[in-house]
Amino acid sequence: MDQFIRMTQIVPDYIKIDVDGAEQNIISGMAETVQYPQLKSVVIEVSSRSEPSITRFFQNAGFMIESERRLVEAEGMVFKNITFTRK
Repeated sequence: MDQFIRMTQIVPDYIKIDVDGAEQNIISGMAETVQYPQLKSVVIEVSSRSEPSITRFFQNAGFMIESERRLVEAEGMVFKNITFTRK
């Protein structure tokens, strides 16, 4: 995401991430993106395994959890959508 913004000069207002297991890789490429004040919210599908580090990432960038929606439980993991909004 950071590279895309540098190349295009397009900063999103909202981002939705649903990548089935690659969430950590995606957010590691958006450290600059979350600093843009234009970015108002991010919706991301997480697993119970990835949720703590993803939540920390967005909270450290000045976002808070606006809502959580449980999607499914499979193979001992819970999957849900979390909406993070800028404080």
